[in-house]
Amino acid sequence: MKKLILLVIIILSGHVTVNAQWVECTNGLTEQGGNKASVNFSILKDSILYAAVYYYGNCSANGIYISSDNGDSWVARNSGLDKGFPLLSIVNDGNNMFTGGLFTGMFLSSDSGKSWKPKNSGLKNNIVRSFTLHNNEIYVGLDSGIYSSSDNGDNWVLKGLGNTRIYSLLSLENNIFAGIKGGQIFRSSNDGKSWNYSGLSGIEVRCLFTRNKEIFAGTWDRGIYHSSDFGKNWNYILPGKTVLSLAVIGKNIFAGAFDDGMFLSIDNGATWKAINNGLNNNYIVSLLINGDYIFAGTQDGLYRAKLSDFVLSEIENDSYMSNVNFSYPNPALSYITLSLPIEYQTSQVKIYSIEGITVFETEYLDKIDVSRLASGVYYVRVKDKVMKFVKI
Repeated sequence: MKKLILLVIIILSGHVTVNAQWVECTNGLTEQGGNKASVNFSILKDSILYAAVYYYGNCSANGIYISSDNGDSWVARNSGLDKGFPLLSIVNDGNNMFTGGLFTGMFLSSDSGKSWKPKNSGLKNNIVRSFTLHNNEIYVGLDSGIYSSSDNGDNWVLKGLGNTRIYSLLSLENNIFAGIKGGQIFRSSNDGKSWNYSGLSGIEVRCLFTRNKEIFAGTWDRGIYHSSDFGKNWNYILPGKTVLSLAVIGKNIFAGAFDDGMFLSIDNGATWKAINNGLNNNYIVSLLINGDYIFAGTQDGLYRAKLSDFVLSEIENDSYMSNVNFSYPNPALSYITLSLPIEYQTSQVKIYSIEGITVFETEYLDKIDVSRLASGVYYVRVKDKVMKFVKI
């Protein structure tokens, strides 16, 4: 299975500008009465944006919405979903999508969201808060522990931390990290057979994000913590905020806060700046980067801004990137498959990290094993063709 990671972006070096502007992109997400939706999360699959929305007081409009024009317009994809409660999380494994939320249980779509069906066999609770994909299984965090499935949700098995609310999950190499209610992080290095304390006692971790082998933890009322040694030690990099969503690229960190709006650091968390111009709601619940834009899901609508407005640090210009996609799947878990004309098939293939470091090279192969690469953003290059991809 393949995990969704949505941070594929390259822009010019520089400093944060002060005139960056957020713009609403709620066409199709607004009710006839003018009420806007709470956009709890968003993901990217096959160049289509997916968003889970919740309309306060109008359950019939709740559910999944999609956009094929980068957020300019949205249409509902709700067939089979329970619309009575908000959806809180979603994951894409490349072929299937899973979603769930408060009192909804689990739903599966195998047709890009056109239809959904419940998948709850073995689950002891119907409150779904988080997902991750690990070693070809899907893991889900409920209010009653962590469960996993190896058969596309037909059967779920308890993997530990029973009777515990699981706010966040993260897969990193052979480890699974879980942020729980009441505070602290647990780590499993054996596919959930056992769990060990991994720091942040008394601190509730509401979101987790990885950049290469580093971990960023957004917390309730305690800001952001960072670990570069798989959770053995943590550094405090944004104090005094409740951070519900994160996006990290290079040394640039976007943080979506509860009632405080958006923050950006271009120096790996050493300094921070508020970037809220144009936002009409400062309750940021989800973040997504797609191409040249960043999307912010709020409690009162969806907003979009040009990344070039922020002028992030130490990320290269992407003008050399190929216009034609030649590597798939994207995101990739174990392999990437190359599809290029015959004149490229005698050339060397190189894979670079987002920092520009060569991490893999080989003679041309149609199928390349990337399973040993750490999760993150990479570039694959064959002669003059360069393409971004995400390893999960």
